[in-house]
Amino acid sequence: MTKPINCKTKLIVFISILLVEAVVLTILMTCTSVFENIGISLFTVPFAQIASGVKSLCLKGSVLRGFGMAILALLTFLPIAYALSDLGGKKSTSERLSLILLGIVLGGGTFLMMNPTNFLPEAFRSQHEFMDQATCAAIWSVILLTLATTGMRLLSSRKTRSLMHGFSAATVIIAILFVGSAVLSLGNLIRESASGEEASTEIENVVAFLKALKTVVPYILDSVIAVLLFRLAQIYISEEQKDLKTAAASVRKTSCALLGVTLVLSVGYNLVQVLCMKNIRNVSVVTELPVLSCVFVVVAVLVCNLIVENKDLKDDNELFV
Repeated sequence: MTKPINCKTKLIVFISILLVEAVVLTILMTCTSVFENIGISLFTVPFAQIASGVKSLCLKGSVLRGFGMAILALLTFLPIAYALSDLGGKKSTSERLSLILLGIVLGGGTFLMMNPTNFLPEAFRSQHEFMDQATCAAIWSVILLTLATTGMRLLSSRKTRSLMHGFSAATVIIAILFVGSAVLSLGNLIRESASGEEASTEIENVVAFLKALKTVVPYILDSVIAVLLFRLAQIYISEEQKDLKTAAASVRKTSCALLGVTLVLSVGYNLVQVLCMKNIRNVSVVTELPVLSCVFVVVAVLVCNLIVENKDLKDDNELFV
């Protein structure tokens, strides 16, 4: 019988995957133009990129067009097939409906992003990037709905260990998205600054550096929180849960501290722009607050409280037995 992999080893492997992802994306952005014409936003990753890739395949001959349409069909019918499998089994009706909705929204949204100008009035065709963001936000909303319905089923059936396995997988995906968004956003900022025709002043360089920090650091800090949540879930899954409350408290404190750093960077960048307005040529008139980071921290704290309360309830039940 093979010995199960301990929590520390899994954590090292997880962090190694994130580092490899960052290195690979950096090499691709430096040595190729694969991401040159792709807008990077956390809400659009990876669906806008998938739509761009499928569209490129459809424009390169009948064989590749067929391959692209097969990918589109898989995106649509795989969630639906999974929803309709094992009828009368463990899946709840709400879970099946959310999976069917996911297939429709995923396939329809990908096709919509492949042909944005065909579905927009002529006056708004130049604003197709906004439609891509709205479509990807809708897809992510349905994914969250599907995860919520699955989580409710597992909680109601008291399969908390299975729920934690799913939660661990979710934290891995979230961390990968955050790291990818950080690297690609930084690459876009460097490309924009390098394409400037006029030389920048020292003050403009400082403002550009603060903008890069404000854009990239929140993604990195959120990926750190995702790693800590992964560690917390792995401790819960393991048989020895003596460090669970300590790990949960660490996640709560770290999340609040990292959110404070994100807020300071955002406010500091906007304040520097106001103070140096007369000495810089490009001023961002839009004040961006780290709403996504705030929501993610709130979710992280709620999850920590839920895990600790579930552990306390489990211990109380064992005492009664």
